[in-house]
Amino acid sequence: MSTSSIDGIISGFKTSELIESLLTRESGAQSQIQARKDTTDSMVSALQSLNTKVALLAEAATSAAKGTGWTSVKATSSDSTVTAAVGSTAQVGSLRFRVKAVAQSQVTLIALPTDFSMDGPVLKISRGDDVISIHASGGSVGDIVAAVNAAGIDVHATSVYLNDDDAGNPVYGIQISGDDSGEEIAFQFSYTNNAGEDVPVGVNVREAEDAKITLYPGTAFEHDVTSSSNTFQNLLTGVDVTVSQVTPSDFEDVELVVNRDSSAAEDTANSLVNNLNLVLTEITSQTTAKSSTNDEGDSILVGGTLTGSSAVRELQFGLMAAAGAAANGHSVAEFGISITRDGTFEIDDELFSQALEANPDDVKAALAAFGQAVADVASAASDKENGSLSLAIEENEGVSNDLNDQLEAWEERLEMRRESLLRQFTAMEDALSELQSQSSFLTAYLMADTNQTSSSDD
Repeated sequence: MSTSSIDGIISGFKTSELIESLLTRESGAQSQIQARKDTTDSMVSALQSLNTKVALLAEAATSAAKGTGWTSVKATSSDSTVTAAVGSTAQVGSLRFRVKAVAQSQVTLIALPTDFSMDGPVLKISRGDDVISIHASGGSVGDIVAAVNAAGIDVHATSVYLNDDDAGNPVYGIQISGDDSGEEIAFQFSYTNNAGEDVPVGVNVREAEDAKITLYPGTAFEHDVTSSSNTFQNLLTGVDVTVSQVTPSDFEDVELVVNRDSSAAEDTANSLVNNLNLVLTEITSQTTAKSSTNDEGDSILVGGTLTGSSAVRELQFGLMAAAGAAANGHSVAEFGISITRDGTFEIDDELFSQALEANPDDVKAALAAFGQAVADVASAASDKENGSLSLAIEENEGVSNDLNDQLEAWEERLEMRRESLLRQFTAMEDALSELQSQSSFLTAYLMADTNQTSSSDD
């Protein structure tokens, strides 16, 4: 039975309102628990948002510390078919050359000879003094292709249509291709005939070749350099050069130039500072006191969601202190990265570019030291297992769960109280109903007795 179903049946009381009023008075503790849970949940949400940004900061800072993705030089080529990859040891310089050949793998075409029809033929692939024997299950094209591909060597075979025989049946040959390029892995194919002799077979439709470039063409220092692949590793110190096309005779020599590159370093520094500012701005937003009003309508200041978090305070102090990290006696402040009045970082792009041009090694070292200091602080906060923010999130989630259990217990307690009050008011209404019935009976009885008395007197 709902409370509204007994409203004013006999007594005329608003029973439901009375019950809810009593429950509201008794649920004050529950309201306080709910308020604490709401505050705790807000803190968990704010910590999770901050932790996500700190994890991204840790990645950006680690990249800056290791120099990942940027070097102080870049390489450009006068020929679009020639590319270069620079490493951390690359130095400023230039080189002139011509591409005489590109590397290629061998392709050999084999037409089965007439005496190649016995069961289980023996095939041989030779590379210099190395000979690999392959035993086919039969003498058909399919058997040989399967045997070569199952041998686990660095060649592969496939069948190729050649023509039709006199009877109009298709004739297939076998194409064997090397997996890698270079003259050293050229191979010869042979088979053992019915007489037990090894017979070479096959025509090379493409020869195995090395890539070849001529350095300093037209000078007394002209000489050739070869590579089994199209990439010449460390052609210049720390520079790998890849070619893809022979230089035409009427083309100019290829000129490879390695110059200083500030853009990658600037991108790294900006990425680090931007991620750092996202975290610091988030901290400021979540810890700054804001104007509000109390229950009486008076203006008050209310602390931010994360104002009381020691993990957040330690994170903020640690990140600000990272600006003092130095290498070779230099800090990033000397090269244009500094702390502003509002507690964030900024980069003086002009000063940073000038420093990179004048002293790239010291800038790189200082940026790496700054990145490492930031990475250490950010990682200590965001580590999934032991990070201070992660632990704070876990702790507050535990508090929220405990408060939720208390709220559920209060719900059960109040529901039991509601049922108890409902029974009491129902009993009251029943009692009033019985009294009302008795009153009606007595009234009717007395009325009847009075009428009888009057009749007797008459």
